[in-house]
Amino acid sequence: MTNVPSILTVKNLSKRFGGIVALKNVNFIVNKGTITALIGPNGAGKTTLFNCLTGFYCATHGELLFQPYDKLINIQKMLGEPFRLSDAINPISSFSKLYFKMFGGSHLATRAGIARTFQHIRLFREMTVIENCLVAQHLHAKRNVLSGLFNTKDFQQSEKNAIEYAYYWLEKLNLTPQANRLAGELPYGKQRHLEIARAMCTKPSLLCLDEPAAGLNTHESLELSELIQTLRRENNITVILIEHDMSLVMKISDHIIVLDHGVVISEGSAQQVRQDKRVIEAYLGVAHE
Repeated sequence: MTNVPSILTVKNLSKRFGGIVALKNVNFIVNKGTITALIGPNGAGKTTLFNCLTGFYCATHGELLFQPYDKLINIQKMLGEPFRLSDAINPISSFSKLYFKMFGGSHLATRAGIARTFQHIRLFREMTVIENCLVAQHLHAKRNVLSGLFNTKDFQQSEKNAIEYAYYWLEKLNLTPQANRLAGELPYGKQRHLEIARAMCTKPSLLCLDEPAAGLNTHESLELSELIQTLRRENNITVILIEHDMSLVMKISDHIIVLDHGVVISEGSAQQVRQDKRVIEAYLGVAHE
């Protein structure tokens, strides 16, 4: 994998909440087109790392370097740059910084090409399945208030394209028959699929899945593992997942990173991690005589 270009480089990343150190000098690289798993016991810092990467948190220290294409994006700098009065000459910059201070910077990460799902499903439950996928496309919509008000041809074409793209992902996730049902009415496993479909509608280069197999039965977990591999193979995306289902992790991961108390204690292939004594003691369990 040494010849594969990287899409994400994490350098000395730390996150503190008052006196609590959630992440401490975390370093790793994610290569393009791979599936990377973050594993570790509860409280290891996995979701905190996701939140830093996806703009829900601003890290205390370190760098998150994201390079989906030729342009290198420093996520930490993008999210953490303070607002200054001189920024008022640039309304877009001004709005983005003030918005992050008030609501977080997840929209900036999404615009950069990073999408995520959540450990606890966060759908728009009172909206239909198709509407959940349409909402996800607003960052890429080539329309504005005036075009909508006058129902211009460009607006109509944009709406048509958005609907077609939403149905494309519903078909991929086997959700087309449920397109007009309320999201909250779907069975649990289908809601998991809808979260992934909605994330893919943002057209990401990096897909972050937070415990996607949580609550799924054996058949559903097997179906999920095949789905993740298909997404990677057919859509040229990179996947990072947090997961406690070790059979799924070991089956589909190209690279595994192990966190314990906010520190990376091991990383490598499934075989390497499985045999690492530190991982066995901290997470996988050790046999006692």
